[in-house]
Amino acid sequence: MENILATIAAATKERIAAQKLETSPEEMARRAEEAAVEELEENAERGIVDPEGAPAFRYPFYEHLSCPGLSFICEVKKASPSAGVIAEDFPFLDIAVDYSASGAAAVSCLTEPTWFQGSDEQLFEIADTVAVPVLRKDFVVDPYMVDQARALGAYAVLLITSLLDDDTLASCIERARILGMDALVEVHNEEEIGRALAAGASIIGVNNRNLDDFSVDFGRAAHLRPLVPEDVLFVVESGLKGPEDVAKLVSIGADAVLVGEALMRADDRRAALGELLDAAEAALGDEEADGPGTEEPADEAAPGAEAEAPTPAGEEIPESEPASVAAPSPSPSPTAATAPEPEPTPEPAPAAEPEPVGPPAGDPWWPEGVARVPHPAPAVKFCGITCDEDAESVNEVCVDYAGFVFAPASKRCVTRDEANALRLRLDDYVSTVGVFVDADPAEIAFIAACGIISIAQLHGSEDAAYIKRLRALAPSELVIWQAVQVTGPEDVRRGEQSPADFVLFDAGAGSGETFDWSLLADVERPFGLAGGLSPDNIADAMTAVHPVLVDASTGVEAAELGPHGRPVKDRDAMLRFKDLARRPY
Repeated sequence: MENILATIAAATKERIAAQKLETSPEEMARRAEEAAVEELEENAERGIVDPEGAPAFRYPFYEHLSCPGLSFICEVKKASPSAGVIAEDFPFLDIAVDYSASGAAAVSCLTEPTWFQGSDEQLFEIADTVAVPVLRKDFVVDPYMVDQARALGAYAVLLITSLLDDDTLASCIERARILGMDALVEVHNEEEIGRALAAGASIIGVNNRNLDDFSVDFGRAAHLRPLVPEDVLFVVESGLKGPEDVAKLVSIGADAVLVGEALMRADDRRAALGELLDAAEAALGDEEADGPGTEEPADEAAPGAEAEAPTPAGEEIPESEPASVAAPSPSPSPTAATAPEPEPTPEPAPAAEPEPVGPPAGDPWWPEGVARVPHPAPAVKFCGITCDEDAESVNEVCVDYAGFVFAPASKRCVTRDEANALRLRLDDYVSTVGVFVDADPAEIAFIAACGIISIAQLHGSEDAAYIKRLRALAPSELVIWQAVQVTGPEDVRRGEQSPADFVLFDAGAGSGETFDWSLLADVERPFGLAGGLSPDNIADAMTAVHPVLVDASTGVEAAELGPHGRPVKDRDAMLRFKDLARRPY
């Protein structure tokens, strides 16, 4: 069954070429546009209009899938390449009616005739009968098939990203939109998600089935879900066997799931769909019960930018150095965006005694009774995260930023896939920073678009023109930090004039050395400090200058390399570094 997708695609091209001889592309486009105009006329009578009062499309497929809870797209399918004939008895119209009457958000109809034994006629009859929108599921290789879907009565069309080049994918999505249809854009990996988003997809489906050999990997959707923005609907395709799988889909934040074989093989399809809907409702109820209950950490603005990174609350700052540093309590769950429970607020001082001087109530870093100091505690970033243990340490120490190094020359360099896997292990309040050295701006933009990083830290010779190009390519929410290697006053002046959102003064990327901090004494711009920082010198650094962020890497690493041959972080050193950095100086 190897390379079955290519085989089906080749056969589909031949099928469509033959259909074009029967019905020209121009005639098919006319039929599709006629169907769209009829819908607009009906919508005008129902008062469905745009802000200017003109008739508007409803886009019912998107509308139904965006309803609260997990929506079900139920598939009418007689056969498949992996399963062979699924339903010998195939009353396709009765099956579709069962789905529509039992709570399906939409019905999917196969029109591929050879491997799935579907047909255009089945789609036409189903679309003309059921009350929910119908998805045409086929192997679209030509925009002609989009017009065909609309003419047959579909309100959505499946587009498989791997079958279409970028221009064709974008034109198919746009053509569907013009005709009042939605496009369910199917992807299988990170690169295809980037292509789908760039083409304008508003609904992305992750197929857990490998279309080369039709094997199923149910974990693919969970892996790729974080890369799809919240304003794009996320659909899981293939792999759902029964109610026991529904909770998994709810937990990863799926908006909808496409169900085929599990329902087609059921003795009572209405009852089977009812069980899935009940399981979804129960799973959502469990999530809502588990979700609230612990307060979100207080938000702290990202240095030099509008991005926010929550600050752990309730951490009491000692007035003198303790003999040992205790780790803060871990979050209740690996994914919860919560910080340790705040400690009880001390009882107010008696009226006869002077009131303690301190910052306004609610400040997350300065407990009542600690004297006000002119320089608040800095944010903390640990750079060079390379393994799961590092990510767990970041969560336990409860800091603001974690850095992934993408510079190939660094011994802490990670791949895009490694960084994404590590990001998924971090608590939600930890902002991720990508460290780059003269990288292609398009590469940085893609990594940001995939959601792997929210901040790009530039460590090379990047100038104002480079930063301008990066801004043009990257998502608008990407924050840009520039690290400036300091050897003299001229470097400090260059950093103060940087067009980046935020600047860090450093001794040199990964050098493990410090520089003359007194050079920063007169810097007025908020800045970060990096370069050779460790628990042994952070107190001196904070006494000499007052950065709004401190960044450590080598200084909080273990003496021995990890099993993967790269440096790993020392959790105790991280804890001590954070404690010392956040004391009042």
